[in-house]
Amino acid sequence: MPEEMNNQSDLMDKISIQISEGITISTQLSETEAAQIEGVEQQDMQKGGYVWYRLPVVEVDEHRMIFSLAFYEGKLREYSIALVESKQKDGSWNDWSESEERLRAEAIAAWLRDKGYAARVYPWGEVWVGYDPQTGAGCAHIGFFSFHLD
Repeated sequence: MPEEMNNQSDLMDKISIQISEGITISTQLSETEAAQIEGVEQQDMQKGGYVWYRLPVVEVDEHRMIFSLAFYEGKLREYSIALVESKQKDGSWNDWSESEERLRAEAIAAWLRDKGYAARVYPWGEVWVGYDPQTGAGCAHIGFFSFHLD
């Protein structure tokens, strides 16, 4: 496939993940819509104009997941995805281990690849998956370049 066509398909394939019957995580999701999702929690991380929302645990493709969404000026700019195992539903860190978090990151990477989104830089933004030593979590991070938000 010519490079020009490949770039064009990358632009058309901006990441979009349906997490329930009425909720799709994409740049089309507005902050107002996110704030109205049942069980959503607004996070106390309002720095530089960003407002974060943590969605309740949702089952997607037989995985229990948590999505945290960051909006700037009402537009979705970035979000993270974390897998939640049943033993973690109480939020206990007693069973935490770096190796388990790395396995969690590998599972999220495989799930995203199955959706057609390998961890890499795209013309519209970036998909990153891995272990974050700062937070001690294995997770995915999706960020959009501001010039592709409209």
